[in-house]
Amino acid sequence: MVDRRREIIVDETPTQQMWRSFSGNPFLVIGVAGFIATAVIGGYRFAKRPKDSPPSLFLIQLRVTAQSVVVGSLGIGMIYGMVDHWILNPKPKRKAIADAENK
Repeated sequence: MVDRRREIIVDETPTQQMWRSFSGNPFLVIGVAGFIATAVIGGYRFAKRPKDSPPSLFLIQLRVTAQSVVVGSLGIGMIYGMVDHWILNPKPKRKAIADAENK
């Protein structure tokens, strides 16, 4: 058993933490890029919206759209990871299980 109190904690800057999480989960980058694109397009459409529509309704719809893009991207990444782990590259059976099947 590992004694967690004796582990050395290396301080990372926020930029290093961001790059580490981006390299570990590339769909996070896609989600963040989709969020930024949604925000830019939403800003443009906010300026061009009809003047009789309430801004609160537009902003609620924009928030839901941005969240859907990010959550959808992460969901697709999770599905891809599960398919890759369980279907495309299944781990070989453990030796104990293989020995039990041979008996």
